Amino acid sequence: MNPKLIIAAAALLVAVAVFFFSRPAKEAEESTAAAATKVEPAARPAPDQLPPTTPVTRKEALKKWDLPKARVSPHAEESEDHEIWIREQVAELQDLGWFFDEPEVLNKVMAELRSPEPELRVAAREAVINLSSRDAIPYLESAAALADSEEEQKALTEAAEYLKLPTILEVRDQKGK
Repeated sequence: MNPKLIIAAAALLVAVAVFFFSRPAKEAEESTAAAATKVEPAARPAPDQLPPTTPVTRKEALKKWDLPKARVSPHAEESEDHEIWIREQVAELQDLGWFFDEPEVLNKVMAELRSPEPELRVAAREAVINLSSRDAIPYLESAAALADSEEEQKALTEAAEYLKLPTILEVRDQKGK
């Protein structure tokens, strides 16, 4: 057998071995670096640290409301442009429901809880639930006190109660203690 061929085969074998044995070390370094840069979610107050829910009167609700005003359609109420505007606003609220830990987004969404358009109020309530911020609880309770119907009041109250529930991480931490 040709000695050059044997040397080339041995060099190839060594290169393949180095490649396979060095990969786990690189992956371990990368996972260690990723773990070091991992961002922990913002701390939420535990459910037992939340103030007890008390019925909010309409007058108290108006005092608590320090959010921007809800948007109003620039189009005539019965027009097709009005319907298009509402659909666009609902789509925007649904998209905003996934921007966690951004206070300006939460404020924008919560402001729409007072929209004159029922479709926007429903979309805002759903977006607030998706944002999962306990900061929204007093506003949901205020919006419930200001609600036009019992059905809407119940939905807003249920949303506030839902946000008071412990997260899966809080449950896990309690079980670990």
